[in-house]
Amino acid sequence: MEIIPLILIILICATLLLGYPVAFTLSGVSILFALACIPFGIFDASIFKSIPIRIFGIMNNVTLLAVPLFIYMGTILERSGIAAQMLKNMAAAFINVRGGLSISIIFDVSEKLKDFINPENNLTFYKIITEYYPYFFIHYANLFSSLIIFLSVLWFTSFMAQRLEIVAILSNGVSFWRFSRPYIIASSFLLVISVLMNHYVAPYANKNRLDFENKFTKYNVNFKDIHLEVSEGTIVSYRQFIGNTTTVRRLWVENWRENENGQWELESDMQVERAEGDSVLYNWKLKNTFIRKIGKINDELITRKLIDTVLSFNISDLGQRSAITYAMTTPELIKYREKEENKGNSIAQIDISRHERTAYPFAAYILTVIGISVASRKSREGVGKNLVIGLCCGLVYVFFMKMTTVAAVNIGWNTILAVWFPNIFFSIVAIFLFYRRLIS
Repeated sequence: MEIIPLILIILICATLLLGYPVAFTLSGVSILFALACIPFGIFDASIFKSIPIRIFGIMNNVTLLAVPLFIYMGTILERSGIAAQMLKNMAAAFINVRGGLSISIIFDVSEKLKDFINPENNLTFYKIITEYYPYFFIHYANLFSSLIIFLSVLWFTSFMAQRLEIVAILSNGVSFWRFSRPYIIASSFLLVISVLMNHYVAPYANKNRLDFENKFTKYNVNFKDIHLEVSEGTIVSYRQFIGNTTTVRRLWVENWRENENGQWELESDMQVERAEGDSVLYNWKLKNTFIRKIGKINDELITRKLIDTVLSFNISDLGQRSAITYAMTTPELIKYREKEENKGNSIAQIDISRHERTAYPFAAYILTVIGISVASRKSREGVGKNLVIGLCCGLVYVFFMKMTTVAAVNIGWNTILAVWFPNIFFSIVAIFLFYRRLIS
């Protein structure tokens, strides 16, 4: 008899591993197991009479009712894209905490756990930690390298100042400019490395990271009411396209040609209720299709329930997630910008991504100068004061960067100015602080 509960637990675990929903597994396996045990006298059938009472008791239990509500909240956060943005903010918040990137990875695992354990993906632990998280770590480490360098300079220099090592160095006739030279040389070296990383190395890591996410996770990208010129004379419009699927709703394709007088005339148009495309090839399945071919006198009208055909564009031409720019080297990004500009799409986000690759490394250089200017003074408050100042500067810098880039995307502000404005502002602050420290 003692082995019966163990058999029930094993059956439940095995059913869960097969991919059945938790609610149906727990209730269904338990009821079927109880029915199987009744003929052997192991289970009393009269206990089934208490099921309505138990259900009513659960409905009155506030703690148990919170469980499906929390699951619903998690689903909303995932589908709306808020969870992904929270991960990015977590990485920024924990960047100055020991093991901060590891904490961010834990949040990322919790967000994608449902996709990782999905039996359809057939993912192993080894595959996840070797094919995804190394590139995830490279992406965020590179993204916040400026703040990491800044906080490192503050921490190291503050300890030197508190132990009077800087006072001893300056008292021996060494100028503050000479004392700052190793910092400048090191930051210049890191500047060059970071620029090369941003333009050529990090895109390779991001390509592998995004390929993994596209293949195994349900990222949220939703395009609505889009109008594109995918090629000269081919205008494509659609009502809705969800980026992690291959389905387009209310697709409209117009083919125009240039006549002898240099004027463009409509040659044909096609309206499709539902289209399923291929992300690599140009194959399409069109459902409930209406085609009109313009004639000199009469138009030819064609209607079809289902058409397997080849079009002059594929599903990726209709829209891609904005993070795709992180997976392109700078030459590839320039070509992608020209392609999107020819389609009539907004290129502000692409220009911002291109300029950020150079602006962010210069931020590390500027913040290093601010760090040595502030932290080289001995303070009664100790290291903590300098770290608080550094953290505030980092937050102000991130705030300025977000504010200016949002202005560039939404109100058409110049993208170069939007990306470089925080660096220009903090350069003035850095020169002022360094000059004050130099003359003192």
